[in-house]
Amino acid sequence: MKKNLIQSLFVVSFAFCFLASNAQNEDFESVPTGTITTATQISGWSIYTAAHTFSTNTCFLPQASGTPSSSAVYSTTSGYIDSGIGSGYPIFSLFGSTPGPASAAAANPQLGFAPSGTSFLRLNSSDISVSRIEMARKVVTVTPANSQFDIAYVSVLQGGHACCDAAAFTIKVNNGNCSLLATVCSTVSNVTFYSTLNYQPVSTSNPATQMFNKWKVRTLDLSMYISQTVTVDIIASHCTLGGHSSYAFIDTRFRPATVVANGNTTTLTANSVNTLTSCQPLMVLTAPPNFSNYQWSGPSGFTSTLPTISTSVQGNYVVTANNGNACSAITNSFYLSFASASLQASASSSSICPGNTATLSVTGVTSQTWSPGAQTASSIVVSPSVTTIYTVNGINAFGCPALGTIAIGIFTSASISLQPSSNTPSVCLGATAAITVSATGTPTWQPGSLTGSVIFVSPSVTAIYTVSALNTDGCLVSGSYTLNVILVACASITTSQISILAGNSATLTAFGLSTYTWQTGSNAQSIVVSPLVTTDYSVHGHTAAGAYGVARITQLVEGVVGLKQEGKYISTLIYPNPASKQLFIKPDGGHSKFMLFDLSGRLVLEKNLSNSEQTSVDVSDLDLGFYQIRLITSQGEVHQQKVLLEE
Repeated sequence: MKKNLIQSLFVVSFAFCFLASNAQNEDFESVPTGTITTATQISGWSIYTAAHTFSTNTCFLPQASGTPSSSAVYSTTSGYIDSGIGSGYPIFSLFGSTPGPASAAAANPQLGFAPSGTSFLRLNSSDISVSRIEMARKVVTVTPANSQFDIAYVSVLQGGHACCDAAAFTIKVNNGNCSLLATVCSTVSNVTFYSTLNYQPVSTSNPATQMFNKWKVRTLDLSMYISQTVTVDIIASHCTLGGHSSYAFIDTRFRPATVVANGNTTTLTANSVNTLTSCQPLMVLTAPPNFSNYQWSGPSGFTSTLPTISTSVQGNYVVTANNGNACSAITNSFYLSFASASLQASASSSSICPGNTATLSVTGVTSQTWSPGAQTASSIVVSPSVTTIYTVNGINAFGCPALGTIAIGIFTSASISLQPSSNTPSVCLGATAAITVSATGTPTWQPGSLTGSVIFVSPSVTAIYTVSALNTDGCLVSGSYTLNVILVACASITTSQISILAGNSATLTAFGLSTYTWQTGSNAQSIVVSPLVTTDYSVHGHTAAGAYGVARITQLVEGVVGLKQEGKYISTLIYPNPASKQLFIKPDGGHSKFMLFDLSGRLVLEKNLSNSEQTSVDVSDLDLGFYQIRLITSQGEVHQQKVLLEE
């Protein structure tokens, strides 16, 4: 027994990504529920009724124009139980903007996609008291955005007559060029019908069986009618004698033509060669869904009858398919190309000093995103505080992705070392500390009067010394040192004899320190000295509290100033010492000039000496106290001794 169902040979394998069309309520989601009682009750659709008689049989269904009474709109999330089908197969919506319940997908594994929405149309009913035709009509202007018309249907049929008198379900598209895209009395193919009694598959040739098919999706390609207005009629008709019913649950939508290339859904440009680029060496391409009789052709004699092909050959490909007749055929042309992306990421410097910046750049892509930071420029400036790996994700002109990384290191030796010679942060008043800096460049000190890698300072109060310089990594770094000053003289020296004759000895004793280092190298608290001339002595060390201190003393020597030459002394006699009014000098022939300084270093007297004549110097006008005598030889050698002027 033949039934007029849409013929199609279809393999379900597709994804959905649809744009809005200029049609209204194609998925019935915005339609009030209930029985349809007026032709325009569903906005965007027209519902009509007509009688089915012998004179207008199934093969020549009339254009219905009467007021509807047997169709209805349902909305449900739990599934509608149809009295004709029973609870074994609840009816859910297939198309809509909201995801459907999980139970809808569980009931319809044959679809291969997740149902959505909540509403659908029942066209006609099981009431056979009148031999009735009910028709849903959609008038639509075809655009690239709605060139594919998906119709999903669950048809419920009763057999019992020859083809043209039997209950029928059919779809017509009439724009004046092709009046019938789904033929009446077509052979059922790839549609499984089930008994409403036990939900087992049944033969469509059994006239005594009421049967139904689970949701089936068919697609009509309207791309050949772009910019034209077409009329879509969906018709469910009882048999001509009224003893056998036919009704159907309908859900529809309009969408653009799409293919799936390497898992990504791509919208096609109608009636054009569509260029598809694979970023992988293999292109997996799935033709538009819901058709049958697929036929591919491509380079080097390539052919396939499957809806999905795999190829690594660049070139032109054409796929044709149909839903059982020429009026429903599609033809899509593609140019397949293969490309890959690579990028070049670079940095102005792979390692930077703390606080400095590096410029990261990328080439070879048309768009990019950096992380961390989410910046999208081709060049960015970064200033990490720790070693950081930057990642750039790029897309080239073909849409192919690429990845690159750059590591920016931070110099860890960005520090400067300041060390005082005293090895302590505290010095006593009057002590001098040498502060040393380790740097590869010229240090810059604050206070600014200081220069060099070693500075000698003797502050009267606690002071902070700051320096900046290049370290071994070339980083400009700075450091500071606080030198604390103990506001007392921690150390002192006494002598056992204020003045001694040349060659005699005196004992020098240091006080106030816990450690002692004399200029002679001795570490004793007391030392014995026997200078031939007046000599300055110093000692330095640390107090018990750790403060650094320095003390100095001048050991006076009276009498002869001797110059050792060729194993003998050449003596210049200066007397008396102490002196009051006159100071007498008898040169030995080796000295040519006499100079007298006060203890502040000021020159108070100067006199040239003859080779052997005794000379007197009037010192009666000078203040009493110690003075420094300086004798200079003709060769420029200097000899000194102290003299005491008293009353």
